[in-house]
Amino acid sequence: MQTFYQNAKKRFDEEPEFKPRAQQNVVKLQSGDEHCIQGWKMLCQLSRVEFQKIYDRLNIKITEVGESFYNPMLKDVVDDLIAREIAQESKGAICVFVPKHNVPLMVKKSDGGFNYDTTDMAAIRYRVNEVKADRVIYVTDIGQELHFKLVFKGAEKAGYVDPKKTRLDHMVFGMVQQETITVDDKGKEVKKIEKIKTREGKSVKLAELLDEAKMRALKLFEERMQSDQGDKKVQVDPAKLEETAEKMGISAIKYFDLKQNRVQNYVFNFDKMLDPRGDTGVYLLYMYVRINSIIEKSKFGQPEELEKIRAENHGFKISHDSERDLALAFLRLPEQLELAVSEL
Repeated sequence: MQTFYQNAKKRFDEEPEFKPRAQQNVVKLQSGDEHCIQGWKMLCQLSRVEFQKIYDRLNIKITEVGESFYNPMLKDVVDDLIAREIAQESKGAICVFVPKHNVPLMVKKSDGGFNYDTTDMAAIRYRVNEVKADRVIYVTDIGQELHFKLVFKGAEKAGYVDPKKTRLDHMVFGMVQQETITVDDKGKEVKKIEKIKTREGKSVKLAELLDEAKMRALKLFEERMQSDQGDKKVQVDPAKLEETAEKMGISAIKYFDLKQNRVQNYVFNFDKMLDPRGDTGVYLLYMYVRINSIIEKSKFGQPEELEKIRAENHGFKISHDSERDLALAFLRLPEQLELAVSEL
């Protein structure tokens, strides 16, 4: 399916007679053409099967409310905007002109088709009126920043959202990039940092990414299990080796992705992700295991017993500067959680 998509995109860009056919089929699909709907449903179902494997692996639960969910609402939104003179015709298209922006929201194209502008206007109206959302967070790359500024202002102009009652946030993130190495005509290596592009076949599939992380974690375990350098030696139950490697690999990817500055681009790097030293998910897991090991070896035995002693003594006595620093760091946690929620 990915190859099918990439080939179609290539033809769309290169073949003048193919482009209008593709655009006309979008209009036919949105209009409910039976043949187009059958093909679309088949593609959706094939996608769902593969997506579910990833969701199960990452323990993700979703409610599917995709772009097509809003399709029955699009005509009504456009008719409503025209009737209330929020939208007007411009060069054959129906547009909403937003104050302080030269580019309008195009809610209906000149060929009669709808687009993301229409869908996102319908989605805001649905989320405010039907879902009764008091906050909606849109998570996309930074390239869509202007689009959502227009949508938010357009929805406000149309009366679909009241900023005093519903908060709209666009949570932008930077691009995930990859480093490629090529050799020039003089035999010299040339390093290049570029965006990972799905449409051009340069992306890594998420399933392959998780497999690679697991495989590297397994290799890391095997090397350290065979090591006899004191505390570098790792003991893992052979029956749980695969499961442990899967958890470590996925944790490493998640942590590496989330620790980046959200709005900046970053270069994807497996070696940095799975490094057992420094600011990595693997290091945090090692520290967690080490702390549990210290508790087990102590006279307290289990965390529950430690908690019981804390309660009986009405707290801990801080007797060292390091303990004070740690206690102050703990006290900042509620504030940090609130900041993360408010500032994303």
